[in-house]
Amino acid sequence: MRWLICYDIADEKRLRRVRRLLSSCAMMLQYSVYVGDFTEAELAELVARLRECIAENADDVRLYPLTPRVRARAFGKGAETAEALLAGAGVVRIGEEK
Repeated sequence: MRWLICYDIADEKRLRRVRRLLSSCAMMLQYSVYVGDFTEAELAELVARLRECIAENADDVRLYPLTPRVRARAFGKGAETAEALLAGAGVVRIGEEK
């Protein structure tokens, strides 16, 4: 399944660890937003590794499944990249909605 992963990390050292981890298994959409395809086992492993990298009382990591029913909206210079990476998630450019 394809997942959207977003984070807000308070400490630079932890931020570098999270960024390095996600860059090894997912594609960056924006500075703190990644997308990747993971099996259930791979996702469980990723979550465990992310938990080791962060301070849960200070940092925030969120994972959203991108199912075919999701209708994301995109606009601006990154819209085409979002459309390609989130294919199957129903990305619609704002201003071109039907």
